[in-house]
Amino acid sequence: MPAAPHSFAQVALVGNDRDARVVETMQILAVHLHARGRKVFAESDSAVDFGTTRIERRSTDKLAADANLVVAIGDRMVARIDRLEPLTVDVVARAPGR
Repeated sequence: MPAAPHSFAQVALVGNDRDARVVETMQILAVHLHARGRKVFAESDSAVDFGTTRIERRSTDKLAADANLVVAIGDRMVARIDRLEPLTVDVVARAPGR
């Protein structure tokens, strides 16, 4: 049986890089997505260290344009991603500990 096409082949991770819980979540999710053949993007000004996991950095204004899915992690992230242009992709938001 052929593999199903990736609905979300390019995933952007957005989160508060000053919150240790958010950073850990982003790192784990990046490893998981990359292992499943997804291309993972993060903001170019994010301080999150993804180690050896291949992450492509994008400026905030290009992040949503290059992704099929934006995953926003942390408090107030939905308000932040509302400023991403163009926002024509699916968005998943999660606040750790909530």
